[in-house]
Amino acid sequence: MRGVVACALVVSAVHGGVLTNTGVGKTQAEVDAYAHGVFRLRLRQEGKRTYEVSDVVVVDPSETPAADASGKTTHPAADSVSLTLSGNQASFRAGEAGAIDLAVTQADLNTGDIAATVTFPKASRLYGIPEHAVDMSLKNDVTYRLMNLDVFRYKLQDPGGIYGSKPFMHAHSPTHTVGLFWVNSAETNVKVKDLNGGWETQWSSKGGIYDVFFLPGPTPQDVLRQYSYVTGHSAMHPQFSMGYHQCRWNYRSEEDTLTVDEGFDKYNIPYDVIWLDIEHTDKKKYFTWDPHNFPNPKDMINKIAAKGRKVVTISDPHIKREAGYHVHDEATAKGYYVMTKEGKDYEGDCWPGKSSWLDFYNSRVRSWYAGLYAYDKYPGSTPDLYTWIDMNEPSVFNSPEVTMDMDAVHARKDGAQATHRELHNMYGYYQSMATYQGLYERTLSPPHTKPSRPFLLSRSFFSGTQRYAAIWTGDNVADWSHLDISVPMLLSMSLAGLTFVGADVGGFFDNPSAELLVRWY
Repeated sequence: MRGVVACALVVSAVHGGVLTNTGVGKTQAEVDAYAHGVFRLRLRQEGKRTYEVSDVVVVDPSETPAADASGKTTHPAADSVSLTLSGNQASFRAGEAGAIDLAVTQADLNTGDIAATVTFPKASRLYGIPEHAVDMSLKNDVTYRLMNLDVFRYKLQDPGGIYGSKPFMHAHSPTHTVGLFWVNSAETNVKVKDLNGGWETQWSSKGGIYDVFFLPGPTPQDVLRQYSYVTGHSAMHPQFSMGYHQCRWNYRSEEDTLTVDEGFDKYNIPYDVIWLDIEHTDKKKYFTWDPHNFPNPKDMINKIAAKGRKVVTISDPHIKREAGYHVHDEATAKGYYVMTKEGKDYEGDCWPGKSSWLDFYNSRVRSWYAGLYAYDKYPGSTPDLYTWIDMNEPSVFNSPEVTMDMDAVHARKDGAQATHRELHNMYGYYQSMATYQGLYERTLSPPHTKPSRPFLLSRSFFSGTQRYAAIWTGDNVADWSHLDISVPMLLSMSLAGLTFVGADVGGFFDNPSAELLVRWY
């Protein structure tokens, strides 16, 4: 249950850091209490429709919080935890050493941009907000960008956005750790400043509402448990996926694939999974096979599976615009593509050439896409075939920053719309959700006798992706510096709840020296 508090906040002009009433209207502050001492604060402009993140938070509020006359709400399940609202300020306290102070600093009705200053007065270090190719501990006077982008050969110690985003931060001190989850899927920037006695962070997002979870800790383990309680725990992946995976761009034929498989046997090297990139398809059309180079995919998979091994194929979110291609024909007929603001199918360039992108924001599209993984819909697939989803930031070759136009339009099943600007960082998340659904649902009927755990790997991610997919760090380089940076990158992702993560061993671009490859293994 939730308590709604009438608050003197107004989304309008900012004067001296305090939002004042200029006739636009008041903001309603909604405070929710969850289990484990967790508070949620949402600020909404009265009478204004604003996009809100959905499908990420997996639990409901536990109890109704009670605010006193001063605006202080004590958590019903933890009397040492409180949230106090006053003017444009929110002060969170967890015991004597846990503290977060939030001040609303901007809410622009014209652009939809929002901003807030969040101070951690007791913290000595800050961690989190992946994904960046940077050190694990966040640095003073650096602005970290959360913007999912296809950035190959990414620069090291660059705080710019790459493939995934988790707007979740740990504020740590020797005596207490607290957490903050900024629930926003638009492009977000976080400027970090060391106050020489606490830390200040400035959060700004290109859309959405103020939606913040305060996590009381008191230990780093507790903060991660609380975050996982809110957004979901990591999926239990099948046992084989913990083994050795062999992948490259690209094995170009059944003969090539089986030769590699046999080579591992010849040299007595154990491995568990072999992966096929885009060249296995018929002209980059997903859920198909190249009829010349992969004419008998079931036979190939069965030969590999007979040794206890599995196969993974790639399925990207862009769909080749070719009449007669069943996925495109059906998506067009059903109106399942992301649209332009003029109401036409959004088009861009990617691996197949002219393409459109499925609107995974719509649960009806997700269910339809999940059905494509059924054995009778995906010719050549078997229970030993699993999935890798890539290019799902999404990557659009002929668009600014190699991603989807920000004014593209998504629509839910109920017709509610959102711009791509508002939900950009969740596009890959929704594809992970749909893919996981498909890989699970195919096991609910023969030849399966019981449901089986899905396995999928995604490049793009958001908070909650851990419920569905493993993640890797994308197109790294065969260089000692990329081996070095992979450690803090993976640890930062793990601190944000992504526990099944990895990097391309030996690098994706260039060729490693023998010493580098051995050391990476």
